Amino acid sequence: MEQEYKLHFSKPILKIKDVSRKLPDFCRYPVPMAKKSLLLEFPTTTLLQQTIQCDIFRIDIFQLDSQDNFIAYYSLDQQHIFLNFVLSNPILFKSVEGAQITRPDTCSFYLSAEQAGNYRVECSRGSTDLVVISLDPDWLRRAISPYPILSQALAFLLVSSNPFDVLPHFRIDQAVRQWLFAVLAFDHENPIAQLGELQNYIAMSLHHYEQLLARSSRTQVYLIKLHIDQHYSSPDLDLNHLPHHLALSDTSIVRRFKKEYGTTIRNYCIRVRMQQAHRLLTQENRPISEVYPVVGYINENSFRKAYRKYLLQLNHKALV
Repeated sequence: MEQEYKLHFSKPILKIKDVSRKLPDFCRYPVPMAKKSLLLEFPTTTLLQQTIQCDIFRIDIFQLDSQDNFIAYYSLDQQHIFLNFVLSNPILFKSVEGAQITRPDTCSFYLSAEQAGNYRVECSRGSTDLVVISLDPDWLRRAISPYPILSQALAFLLVSSNPFDVLPHFRIDQAVRQWLFAVLAFDHENPIAQLGELQNYIAMSLHHYEQLLARSSRTQVYLIKLHIDQHYSSPDLDLNHLPHHLALSDTSIVRRFKKEYGTTIRNYCIRVRMQQAHRLLTQENRPISEVYPVVGYINENSFRKAYRKYLLQLNHKALV
């Protein structure tokens, strides 16, 4: 699997070193199977990137040490699905327009999907360790076929035009930590054995993730988001009367939704509709008269008002 994303940084790079044959002494997670290791030096910051690559997945291990806040940007040329492990220091992911994608805590893992586009990562000062596994969709579909929640989510992700989607975060418990560090420390001269063992470890993590989804209240929050993603085009979508299994009677669900996705349920629905409208208007050049019914509005004037507000927010965030 080739490089999925191109990295850019808010600080100038002073030096790039190939450290594949000799990792620096400060490396916290030496990876024997990494075929390529790069050390990037910035003013007051170092970034070490180790990479394991094969046909069906790519694993990048990032170690960032910075004396102040650090911002990185990455661009994707097509949709990708990632299994992410945040080992230390919370990280804030945003769209290039400034919309919050997710803010995973230290020692957490989750699945995400992102469309072609540009994204922003904000790291606070100190040490940040992140493992990103880019998964081949066909392999992932087979691996999670016995798991109903993940299968439902993947089926939507693969056809979704949402710029980004994030499944619930869970804490890296002892079982996940054991499998993750087995992947990082694994070393075998036989490439077929390497691939088989790495697939097993990743598959075990996905199985555990399904179990956590099945018994967590966070899954309720994700299913509400998924319901909006799937039905935003319906003018009959009533956020006060969702299907019974998505009831909002528990106020903690409402609070958790805002914490997970950085906005209220109602504002999330508006954001999805405006994102889809913006795509149809700017990328497909469709007229407003065709677009507003497609994104759930029954009145063109109310759509125009909401869309003008959305554009003002986009322009403001771009300036910031």
